[in-house]
Amino acid sequence: MKQLDFFYFFGSGYSYLSVMRIADMAKQAGVAVRWRPFNVRTVMAENNIALRTQAAKVKYMWRDVERRAAMHGLPALRPGTDLADRS
Repeated sequence: MKQLDFFYFFGSGYSYLSVMRIADMAKQAGVAVRWRPFNVRTVMAENNIALRTQAAKVKYMWRDVERRAAMHGLPALRPGTDLADRS
């Protein structure tokens, strides 16, 4: 079976969108997924990028994640929330 290395950062809203869809897509394609988490904060720190301190970018990111989640029929959950909180 073909294999796909899936690199993702578990703290990313954008990774959430991929994580929620990859298993079904891989199954349909007949591909095994090898989960490869990594810490992007190290790379960001090395390049002096601090998204959390940039309120406008964070606000935009969450709105973008919400919009993309809706396109794929996924719930748009922020850290610290769960599905029970959204009923």
